[in-house]
Amino acid sequence: MAEQIPPHALSRASAYEWMGSLALLPLGYIAAGPLAKATTAETVLVAGAILTAIVLALGLIPRDTRTLTRATHRSKV
Repeated sequence: MAEQIPPHALSRASAYEWMGSLALLPLGYIAAGPLAKATTAETVLVAGAILTAIVLALGLIPRDTRTLTRATHRSKV
């Protein structure tokens, strides 16, 4: 993140990332109990792992993400 986002916007981008993650956390807690009661705890954990892998893999769909290169910075010395 620090290589691709300008320094003046890095804090804001990081805050939005955390806010999104923490906002969805209660939904997971709400869903986990009834799902585990209807099936088993192991089923919920495996399904959660598979769902997480799928969502992370969706981030690779945009070509810009797959072809992302390391940023080069010039030294100010």
